[in-house]
Amino acid sequence: MKFLETVVDKPLKNDKRKAVASKFPLPSCDPAHPPKLDESIVCLVPKAAKSYDRFLSKLQQFTMDAMGPLAFLQEQIDKKAQIDSDTLKSAVKSSLTLLGNAAAHFSVERRKCIMKHLNSDLKPLVETHFPERGPHLFGESFGARAKAAADGIKALKGIQSMSMKRFSGSGDSKFKPQGRRQYWGVHSYPQKSVFRRLGPTSQSQFPSSGKFKKFPKKQQK
Repeated sequence: MKFLETVVDKPLKNDKRKAVASKFPLPSCDPAHPPKLDESIVCLVPKAAKSYDRFLSKLQQFTMDAMGPLAFLQEQIDKKAQIDSDTLKSAVKSSLTLLGNAAAHFSVERRKCIMKHLNSDLKPLVETHFPERGPHLFGESFGARAKAAADGIKALKGIQSMSMKRFSGSGDSKFKPQGRRQYWGVHSYPQKSVFRRLGPTSQSQFPSSGKFKKFPKKQQK
């Protein structure tokens, strides 16, 4: 079906998903919503486990959203109420759209899981459209798309590396932080030491050993 190809291709935006789900909301009962993690267990599991549980709960919610339209139809059937064709079509379409959204989210997460073992730089590519994937997760066209994206990332990293070298001072010594000190500092041209500026005998009073030179005491006349 052409409709399924469009709804399963890419996940819905969150506001779009909420708008579709609001037409046939889920019943206010526990089985219609993802169960919450018990408070007695929250304090016993690590933070990573709680984060992963929230992620799985989100995917579960996407799947259970599709039960809203079906639960509405089932309720009308139980009441033996007359269901007009427009309402029936809207409920079926909403249910399929929400199921397609859940399936698209699962496909994205599967691609992310695979990409961790291939090339993490291509991670943004897994959330794009895959209209020509066919029966596969990535499709035959993914190789060309991945190569184009990898070449773009490689070129970008090359430009970034050149910029970092330019501003960090690699190359000419005039642009090096340490070279700048040599170019403008005391090592680039002869300069009198502090001792020579103090006087001709001052340097002899402070030898390289760092100790003061002892002079004989003057004899009192």
